[in-house]
Amino acid sequence: MTHVAIVKRATGETVFAITDGILNWLWTSDGRRFLYAVPAVYGVPGIYSFDTELGTNRREVSPRTMSDSAYPDGADWFALCSVSRADEAGYAVRFLRVSHVDSVDEARLPGAVPIEVDTIRR
Repeated sequence: MTHVAIVKRATGETVFAITDGILNWLWTSDGRRFLYAVPAVYGVPGIYSFDTELGTNRREVSPRTMSDSAYPDGADWFALCSVSRADEAGYAVRFLRVSHVDSVDEARLPGAVPIEVDTIRR
């Protein structure tokens, strides 16, 4: 998992972040986390976060579909919808997940797919 780029925050500050092959991204309101979605066609799928204070990157939400040899790291398709503060220790992340990237019908999104919610802890 090596997705590297330089990203500018809304404040204009430049930070090290992650991009190669991402579908979309969001900043947390405090500017500490850069969240991004990677669908199976671009690498190891999931919802990832980059902590700008610690300089660490990790996968927060993993794929569920692991049964396709064409996608050995998972076949799921992800897209971020929103992020909000859950409590002092984490963020609530709302995202779309389609169980197989080859079955994504972008014309029917987002209505055809239920929004999932997960909490990312510090």
